[in-house]
Amino acid sequence: MSARNIRTGFHRISVAIAVVIGVPSVGGMLMSLPVGMNWLPEDHFPSANWPDYLIGGATLFGLALLAYLTAWTLGWIIAGVAGDADQNENDSV
Repeated sequence: MSARNIRTGFHRISVAIAVVIGVPSVGGMLMSLPVGMNWLPEDHFPSANWPDYLIGGATLFGLALLAYLTAWTLGWIIAGVAGDADQNENDSV
């Protein structure tokens, strides 16, 4: 397996992880707007909890970025260690 295939595979994994974690986090942050403005029923969404939605969403978004960087870095390291023995010196990435 070539180093380029390893890097590409891990990049795809990292993007998938970031999307799975990042989309709900953005939803949580956007949910803080109508809750904070009292646009939603108070019995289901107390307006006192709007900072919790914002902080929780931002934390999950940071976790999504960290997961992306971790998976990408792992693929970069594995590709470097497993590199191709017959790879041309002029083939830079």
